[in-house]
Amino acid sequence: MLRRLATLATLLAASLIAGCAVTLNGVTVPPATLQKAKSIAVVSVLGDTVRYTRQGLLQSDDVPFDVPGWGLDERYADLYAEAITHSFGISARPVHGPLQKDLLRTLYVRKGINGKGQPDWEAAAPQLRAIVQQTQADLLAVVVRDWTQAPVALTQYLVEGLGFTGGRGLCATHAYMLVALVDGNSLEPVAGAALSWRDPQSRWHMPVAPLPQEICAHAASGSLSPQELDIVHRSVVRAAAPEVIEQTVKRLVKAR
Repeated sequence: MLRRLATLATLLAASLIAGCAVTLNGVTVPPATLQKAKSIAVVSVLGDTVRYTRQGLLQSDDVPFDVPGWGLDERYADLYAEAITHSFGISARPVHGPLQKDLLRTLYVRKGINGKGQPDWEAAAPQLRAIVQQTQADLLAVVVRDWTQAPVALTQYLVEGLGFTGGRGLCATHAYMLVALVDGNSLEPVAGAALSWRDPQSRWHMPVAPLPQEICAHAASGSLSPQELDIVHRSVVRAAAPEVIEQTVKRLVKAR
């Protein structure tokens, strides 16, 4: 009986994970595929909002802070383009402007009990095709929101994309993203890698950076001073540093 219950619990957990996880993570492309590509267009669609999430046993708060002036998508498109060019030896160019905005508006759909936005590649095919036609790229590298269990409170809640979380006396930003390689002809994703890196001591570093506790306390009321928002900005940037992005990009390609 205990074994049967354990099996059912395992299957339930697996089904929940399958319904929420980005299954592209860990899917790689062989080097031969890249050898055929002459150019790669890079577009980031994380959005211009960082969300504060306070997580407790009985309730949770979700407070958005719109930060278009931070230019986060522009920054990440530039960084991923630089890392791809350096790692793959293929010309990679960032995509900014109206085409990026159109893709951001159409790519995500809400699915599952957690209500997190999952990329709908089929629905966004017209926008992806427009990027391919304008850039003449053989591959697209699309930086999308990823999500995982809250790194601070360690509850059942999931957090996604760019934001910060408070709970149990801790406060930290997170930068959960996944870079997906999309075939320029089929417009379907062929590989993906979630942002993370391995340091010289072989310990996994997640894209999380600590914040002063008072910032999370103030964020719950929906008000942060310009100085506090600047601290959040610098922390989000630090959580997705260029060296983290470069190591993430390298995991897109199957080892020889």
